Parts: sequence; structure tokens; C-alpha cells
Amino acid sequence: MNVKLRIFTVTRISAAVCLALLVMNKPAAAQEEAAPEEAPAEEAAPEAVAPAPAPEPEPAPAPVAAEPAPEQPVEATAAPAEEEKKSAGVNVDVGLATIYNFRGLNTFMENSMQDQNALFAPSVTWSIFDTGLYLGSWGAYQLSGNNKKEMVDVGLGHEQDLYIGYDLGLADDLLTLSFAFTYYFYPFADEDAAGAANPSIIEPLVGISIATVIDIGLNISYFHAIQDGIAGLRHAYFNFSLGKSFEFNNIFGMDLGMGLGIKAWANDDSPTDNRFDLHFDWAIPIHLTEQLYVSPALHFSWTDLETVTYLDDTGAEASRDATAGDEYMVYGSINFGADF
Repeated sequence: MNVKLRIFTVTRISAAVCLALLVMNKPAAAQEEAAPEEAPAEEAAPEAVAPAPAPEPEPAPAPVAAEPAPEQPVEATAAPAEEEKKSAGVNVDVGLATIYNFRGLNTFMENSMQDQNALFAPSVTWSIFDTGLYLGSWGAYQLSGNNKKEMVDVGLGHEQDLYIGYDLGLADDLLTLSFAFTYYFYPFADEDAAGAANPSIIEPLVGISIATVIDIGLNISYFHAIQDGIAGLRHAYFNFSLGKSFEFNNIFGMDLGMGLGIKAWANDDSPTDNRFDLHFDWAIPIHLTEQLYVSPALHFSWTDLETVTYLDDTGAEASRDATAGDEYMVYGSINFGADF
């Protein structure tokens, strides 16, 4: 009986101990199971922090895209500067011709319209940037002939021209309106021979041209002699022109042109001939460099003449009846020039 009681007691004590151990182990297991749940919470923290540095590389592409942007205006500005440096709009030209043809007349003639008394014609023209305005100077000097002194005395052998103009391009330069003003003066003219001291002439001009397959132009001007002593030179002038230019390559080209001039004399004592003039021109421009050029040319000109006026051996004015051969002239010219 005592033995059974002891076994029973021992069994109860063992059961109590096991239960106590079981109770003690259960919170530990719960804690171990909870620990994995907390671990993800700890791992989530780095995930929340990790995106924070992610935006840092995003600004990096922005400077890469922005770097070329500031350079573009610099390059775009530099290009026009170079163009302006290459072309300031200044043209210097020196012309030589075997005849000085002014509206159908051989200005330096001695006895015939075919007299080949050479002309030296330097000029400077400045086209004022892209404004359409231009201004310049042109001269006409007789180089050969037995009548050089007499031509200077009457004002024709030493001519000076100053001009200013404006070209207005319309419809992508298909149509151009032109306005110009020229002042002619002859500083070495003799008053008795020329009819006035320092003979002076002004000429306003308006024109229109159309750039098509063939360039078409019409200029209307009034040639007004200022002094009364040369009033017989006053006239209105209508000039119709046709032209065509060809470029064979970067060096050679060809210019073809023709023109018809009509004079309306202003005074009763004005000439009754030289009312019409017709000319044909053929030139071969040769571009030696981007700036230098040379342009040889051939010309044919005709005008209506009733009489031929010339200076005799004494320097006095004389005249004779004109023949068919006196109404035309054939001559050559060459121009040397540079654009700056």
C-alpha cells in the first residue's frame, strides 16, 4: 500500500514537473515564432531606405541633356559672325572698255561711232548689310584718243558719279522694287567749252524687276541738268531690259542681256535723234576665288542718228549727216573686281 502510494505520488510529481516544463517552453516557442514576424519588419526598414538613394542618380541625366543646349546658341552666333567677316558688302571694281557707251552714244568719239577710245571706269559700292540700301561712286576717264583734252574741257572726259539706292525684295525676291538717285558732276570741265562751270546733273530713278526664267526689268528716270547752260541734256529715260545668267560650275558662268532705251527730250532745243537705243551684251564672269573675279564681255549697240556731232581738229564742234554705219558700235570690255 505504501509502495503504491509512493508510486502514485511520484507519478503526480512527474506529471506536475512535465506540465510546468511545458508551460515554460510554450512562451519561448511563441517568442521564437514571433521573432520571424518581427524580422520582416526590420527588413522592411532597409527597403524603405533603399529607394531614398535611388532618386540621386536621376539628376545625372539632366546635366547630360543640358550640356549641349548652352553650346547651341554659341555655335549659331559664331556662324553669322564668320559670314559677316567674309562679306562686308563692299565691292571694288575696275572696268576697261574700248568705247564709253552712254545710252547709245559713243561718248569719246572723234569722227565716228566706231572710234575705239578707251574708257577707264573704277567704282566702289557698299551694300549696307541686309537693309537693301547701297551707295557708291563710279568714274569715267578717257585713256586714249587725240581728243582727250577737248573731252575733258567739255566735261565728258572726266566724269564723276555718286549714287545711293534701295532695293526692296518681295515674294521671296521674285519681285524687286528699286529706287536710286545719281549725281553726275564734271569737276575739270571748262565753263566756256561745257556751257557751265562744274556741270552737274541729278537723276532720280524708280524701277521694277521680275526674276523668272528670264529676268525682266523696267527703269524710269529723269536726267536733269542743273545749270541752264546745259538744259538741252534734260530728258526722261525709259529702259526695258531682259537678262539671263548661267553658272556652269563654281568658276565659270555666262551673262546674256539686252536692253531698249527710249528718251523723251524735255526741251524744244534738245536733239531730234538718239531717241532710241538698243544694246546686246555677252559676258563670261570668271570667279578666281570666293572674292576675286574677272569678267570679259562683248557689246553691240545701236541708236537712231540723223547727224553725227564731233570735235574737229581745232576743238570746235562740228557735225555731218549720219549714215547707216554711224548708228551702231561694237566694242569689248573687261572688269576686274573683288567682294569684301
